[in-house]
Amino acid sequence: MFADSVLRSPPKRKILMLEKSIIDEPINGDNLYRSIFENAIEGIYQSTPEGKILTANPALAKILGYESVEDMTSNLVNIKTQFYVNSSTRDKFIRLIRSKGLITDFESQVRKKDGDIIWISENARAVKNKNGEIIYFEGLVQDITDRKLAEEEKAQLIIEQSARAEAENANLKLSFLVEASKILSQSLDYRTSLKNLARLIVPIIADWCIIDLVEESNNTSRVEVVHIDSKKNRLANILKNNYPLSLDSSQPAALSLKLNKPLLVSRVDTKWLSSISLNTKHLKLLKALGVCSYMAIPIISRGHMLGIVTFSMGDSGRHYQQADLILANDLAGRVAISIENSLLFQGAKQEIGERKKAEDKLRIREKEYKKQKNQLEVILQNVSDGIAVQGKEGKLMFVNSAAARTIGYDHPKNMLKESNNNILDLFELKEENGNPFPLDKLPSRLAVLGKNTPETIIRFRKKDTNHERWSLVKATPVFDDKGEVQFVVNVFHDVTELKLVEKHKDEFLAIASHELKTPITTIKAFTQLIQARLIKTEDGIVKAYLEKVNLQLDKLTRLVNELLDLSKMEKGSLPFYRTRFDFNKFIKDIVGSLQPAFKTHKLILKGYVSKRVYWDKDRVSEVMVNLITNAVKYSPGALKVLIKTKEISNHMQIEVQDFGIGIPKEFQKRVFDRFFQVVKHKGETYAGLGLGLYISSQIIRQHRGKISVRSNIGKGSSFIIRIPIEGRVLN
Repeated sequence: MFADSVLRSPPKRKILMLEKSIIDEPINGDNLYRSIFENAIEGIYQSTPEGKILTANPALAKILGYESVEDMTSNLVNIKTQFYVNSSTRDKFIRLIRSKGLITDFESQVRKKDGDIIWISENARAVKNKNGEIIYFEGLVQDITDRKLAEEEKAQLIIEQSARAEAENANLKLSFLVEASKILSQSLDYRTSLKNLARLIVPIIADWCIIDLVEESNNTSRVEVVHIDSKKNRLANILKNNYPLSLDSSQPAALSLKLNKPLLVSRVDTKWLSSISLNTKHLKLLKALGVCSYMAIPIISRGHMLGIVTFSMGDSGRHYQQADLILANDLAGRVAISIENSLLFQGAKQEIGERKKAEDKLRIREKEYKKQKNQLEVILQNVSDGIAVQGKEGKLMFVNSAAARTIGYDHPKNMLKESNNNILDLFELKEENGNPFPLDKLPSRLAVLGKNTPETIIRFRKKDTNHERWSLVKATPVFDDKGEVQFVVNVFHDVTELKLVEKHKDEFLAIASHELKTPITTIKAFTQLIQARLIKTEDGIVKAYLEKVNLQLDKLTRLVNELLDLSKMEKGSLPFYRTRFDFNKFIKDIVGSLQPAFKTHKLILKGYVSKRVYWDKDRVSEVMVNLITNAVKYSPGALKVLIKTKEISNHMQIEVQDFGIGIPKEFQKRVFDRFFQVVKHKGETYAGLGLGLYISSQIIRQHRGKISVRSNIGKGSSFIIRIPIEGRVLN
């Protein structure tokens, strides 16, 4: 057993185990240790610091090619000169073991008896006397020659594979040059050829590429910028349009043209990018495009500078070397020949003809533009929605008749004379709930900043007449080629009549719910009275019927209460009474009171937060009851509902998670709207008015909190509320 444990243990552990055995039982000890020593697979030895072997096992003699241990000890008298191929290896061994006391995986080349050289791995330790003096070394030896030979073969294989790869790379470069020559010869229009060439260069020898030409006026024109990442092509176009090559700049391409020689920057860093960028925006753009390696190769024909091709590596992480520079030089030479041939074939007459055609096309386009503009203006002037177009400075550029009438102008031309601020001064703007509408949140002002805004309902009250209109406002920014806002299109859809209908409906519901509350309360009282009288009766059917009546009355009471709450919310008179109470007990009480009502689901409470909160206890309780009831209602096939609580940044977070039908993504933003109900798979809706989540969201909002939903179809929904611990209620 001990022999097996030694032979199977890691090197350090083997040495420690041998150390214990040698101390407890010397080598000349009992038969148990002698058997381990004699039959070990690895070589075991003891040697003096001077290099003489004191004792060894047969395995070591076999590794070194000796017939026996006696043969080895009698012939191998100096380890340093006879054993190690390089005598300095022994010095290194001594130095390491003296400093650490222990040495592991010490690999070296040694000589066998017949002179053959093998590789071994040693694990040894220094044995000291009571005075701390080293008396001998002892250790284990493994023959690792086969492993070393395998490593050498692997290294040779890598070298051979590298050579093959280099040959293949040479073939690829030749194929690339052949394809490039083919593209350059396909058209006499060298600009078209260069654009096609740029698309060949990317991604074969560059992640992105720029081709610039030098005109006769010594200015440059950018032919093409191509990026390997289609998402970054918009940035490449900004670079193309906003940062043309200037021969007087510090750009590396300009330097290459001035010196009339190629430029190679194998590894690009931020410092280099900063030195060649024209400004902060230019630097930011270059970083976004990605540059880790760079080459600039002039296009020269008969000593005349025609242009320059720049190659850049980015996300691929490759770096250019001298071989890449040679390939790029060869390509630039072929480009020079192609441009020269194109210039020879063109001629003045063809150039004039092309220019005339371009002018004719431009005139046709101008006529078509004017025609389309007139048609569009007729259409816009006759639509029912108000449309106003304003410039990025806020000045109105176009107003249709509907917008002018809504504002109070008899003709769009008269409205165009006014500034946007003067027009806004005519109105008092309000949100749906009656609060003042922040001017900095106006869709038009956000759109001028380049932001896409959702449709927003705004109440416009005319200050001089108190006349009020409701409009659904949408503002859309229109960008120019530089990505900057050119103008903003505002659309005003009048929803005043719809809001009046909603108002009348709310008033009706308020009256109806108020009138219903008294008879429902009376019926509820009589039902409870009858139940009390029937406590001792054995008529189970009557009891069951009364329980069902009572249950339906509870539902009806809840619906009426929701309608009353809705009415109070619309009037801004829903009362809130804050008290300080223990949060954990509050949640446990709610879960405990609801559990008996849900026989099919287990309500599981997770999280414990010992905190006192300052909320309207009844209102927040109403929210929790609504969320848990919904969780059970919309998970008919599930067995549990999770209620999780935790504290986050002075807020209490409560999550109610079910494992039911889930809510489609397109409906998740609407679940907190009034009267919204989740639709079943057959198009039916669940019972209820669709007010519970709306009222809950308003209660949480009044506590300056937030409510949100996460949901996946078929996997369930999670409703998360987060309320400040000191829940100051809004006015």
